[in-house]
Amino acid sequence: MSFSGQNRAASLLSAATIVIVIGAVWLLAPSAGAGKENLFDRLLVGSSPEVQAHGFGDDGILRQPNGEVTRPPNVILIVADDLGYGTLGSYGQRLIETPQTDKLARAGMRFSSFYSGAPSCSPSRAALMTGMHTGHTRIRGNQQLEDGGQVPLRRGAITLAGFLKGAGYETAMIGKWGLGDAGSEGDPSLHGFDHVFGYLNQVLAHNSYPEFLWRNGEKVHLENEVVYLTSPAETQFPGLGSYSTRKSDFAPELLVQEAESFIGDNTGNPFFLYFPTTAPHPNGEAPEGEKFEVPSAGIYESKDWPEAYKRYAALVSHFDETVGRIVSAVETAGIAGHTIILVTSDNGAGKTAIEQFFGANGPLRGSKFSLYEGAIRVPLIAYWPDRIAPGTEVSAPVAAWDLFPTILEAAGVPHRASIDGVSFLPTLRGETQAARRNFLHWEGSGALAAVAGRWKAILYPGEFSAELYDLIADPSEKENVASEYPAVLHALGMAMRESHREQKGFPILPSEMPSRVSLRKRLKLIFDQGVFFPEVWPPATESSTRAWRQILIDESIGRMQIERHRGDAKLARIPPEQEGASIH
Repeated sequence: MSFSGQNRAASLLSAATIVIVIGAVWLLAPSAGAGKENLFDRLLVGSSPEVQAHGFGDDGILRQPNGEVTRPPNVILIVADDLGYGTLGSYGQRLIETPQTDKLARAGMRFSSFYSGAPSCSPSRAALMTGMHTGHTRIRGNQQLEDGGQVPLRRGAITLAGFLKGAGYETAMIGKWGLGDAGSEGDPSLHGFDHVFGYLNQVLAHNSYPEFLWRNGEKVHLENEVVYLTSPAETQFPGLGSYSTRKSDFAPELLVQEAESFIGDNTGNPFFLYFPTTAPHPNGEAPEGEKFEVPSAGIYESKDWPEAYKRYAALVSHFDETVGRIVSAVETAGIAGHTIILVTSDNGAGKTAIEQFFGANGPLRGSKFSLYEGAIRVPLIAYWPDRIAPGTEVSAPVAAWDLFPTILEAAGVPHRASIDGVSFLPTLRGETQAARRNFLHWEGSGALAAVAGRWKAILYPGEFSAELYDLIADPSEKENVASEYPAVLHALGMAMRESHREQKGFPILPSEMPSRVSLRKRLKLIFDQGVFFPEVWPPATESSTRAWRQILIDESIGRMQIERHRGDAKLARIPPEQEGASIH
């Protein structure tokens, strides 16, 4: 649904006000029954949801409420690489043409507040595949091992693909894995995938013209001549960074061909296709001006841009064409009616001059590797004919780890795994979605972040500093209101500490770091700036946790009252000419 100009702003403000007021009343209302906690006591704690198999019988057949027997839906999850919030036309892009994803957004559902699992590749993919945020996952950064590979998933880890395979789905990983090299315990064949084709090592995946790709445990050698960089002065990835001097086989093209074949070969049984392609990630090891690798500048050849800018645009358009080809393959196979297609990105765009020129992260602050919105808020388009109403817009916050229970519930696959994800299948179906029971949590790049309702906090333990933003009034995170709302910062800090589990190799809190923040610096910041960090607080008790949760309710209601008094209408935060990128 689209609105224009003042009508759009007024409609959004009215709707948002109603939702916030109803939500606040609901949160404050006591639960029925003696001894029951109110909803907010459940809202800001980590949850372990159990997906209920609606109509999924002991015989493994999916049944609708009317008793009709249906086939479980196919699921295609397309994940771009470093595709920022503002890179697609449906999210405000005006210079790069993305007609296929724009068409999909019009025919399906567009999420304006979807968050990736992390601000960088490996941890983002780990969160998506395990249903856990980076306070709980094993992989919390792009940490390299001595042999050049990445920290792998543990053997036996629960995965989305593992559950689907166990339920009879044919499963495929085609693209960039990044969660364990060949022969490691993180090999995708050990985590639920029947068919594997592409890159296992994410640093090798920087090169779109690689020496080889993997297919089911075997190397497929390509007709490219590759130079490997081994000196620390040349690359931060020992023995792995590379670029090609002869470019014959373009890997992203080989990946989409493999996906088309997989779809055509599996029309008779339900399948899960995980397609994490490599576009539009740059090859940081390639010579200057050649980092965005694509066969040609295509439709941008005549543009009055530097050659590297044309190639970036062409790479984004190649991703868009890839989405169109996968949709076409589904339609040609006659399975569109029972196939869910999800299109998103692993994290936001980088901060190169090229990405900034195109406004790849839209109006959002920050870029890949930070914990600002530009690093973690990304597109999500959902398409499911006859199930998802065309042109639907969703503003409720949803995260990558929510895909795990959502896909399983859509497939009718039950599980009792302890995860952080919350199914948003009711939203996809246009039904009433229950209020979220936990907050969103990230760790990475030496920081922690949390989003709960309108509030977002970012803590920097190594610097003993913190930031707080009101995402309703300030989605671009321009005004740090930490000193204005210290109680909210305290509350979110307590929440993050509760939701953090120490993980070897990824220290984040001062108590986990080799050199802790000095007491003198802590005291100075407390007295000078009123900034509090959870490490200086006493251990949480039942009464104190109740108190900090209530703080968020009280402060949110107070903020609402101030805005109503001032007649504040900040929901219309983006000019009308950029409506496609509005965050509401």
